[in-house]
Amino acid sequence: MKSEEVMIQNLEKNPTTICVDSGAGESVCPVDFFPDYETHDTEKVGNLYRAAGGQELRNVGEKRPKLKINGVAASMTFQATSHVRKPLAAASKITAKGNRIVLDDEESLSYIENKATGTRIPLKIQNGVYVMEVTVTPKKAPF
Repeated sequence: MKSEEVMIQNLEKNPTTICVDSGAGESVCPVDFFPDYETHDTEKVGNLYRAAGGQELRNVGEKRPKLKINGVAASMTFQATSHVRKPLAAASKITAKGNRIVLDDEESLSYIENKATGTRIPLKIQNGVYVMEVTVTPKKAPF
C-alpha cells in the first residue's frame, strides 16, 4: 500500500521529502506542487524573493497542504512561487511555531522538536541537505 501512495504522490507532484532550509526567510513551493490544494490569495501575492542563486521568485499565493510527518498529522504553509523546483521549509518559520531544530552529522540524530510536547520529527541528510519525510494527505479521494 505504501508504494502505491508514493507512486500517486510523485505523479501528482506531491513531495515525499521537504528540505529544511536555515537560510530561507519564507517556506516556498513550486506553483504546481500540492495539486489537491488550492492557491490562496494573501497580502504577500506579488512579493518578490531572491533565491540563493540570485533568481527572482514571484509569490503567486499560498498553499496549505495537510501532511503526515512521522505518523503525526501536521500542516504547513508555503508561499507558491515561480522558478523554484522543490518545497523548502524555512527554519525560521518552524522555530517561530514553538519548535527547536537540532542538526547533526549523519551518524547522529537530527530532528525538529516541539518545545511544549517533546514530539520529534526526524531529519535526515539527503544530497547534503536536511530533509523531513512527509506524506501529503490528499484533499480529494484518490478514486
